[in-house]
Amino acid sequence: MVGGARVFRFKSCPKCKGDVILGNKDKHGWYEQCLQCGYLRDLEVIAKVEHQPAEEQKKMKLSNQKRAEGQIKFS
Repeated sequence: MVGGARVFRFKSCPKCKGDVILGNKDKHGWYEQCLQCGYLRDLEVIAKVEHQPAEEQKKMKLSNQKRAEGQIKFS
């Protein structure tokens, strides 16, 4: 479950054409599950961000600080 909200895909189960719920996670990773027949399918991880290097964090903080001070303008 992501952010406390459930995501449903209606009539998308490949086995029974039932409704599928997304965002379930167990020790093996993310998966989707059919509410009618229980079919499970593992979901691929698109991007996994663990930790940013310290140098990258410093750049982001500096950029955010400059933006807050009005030094960076967006067009």
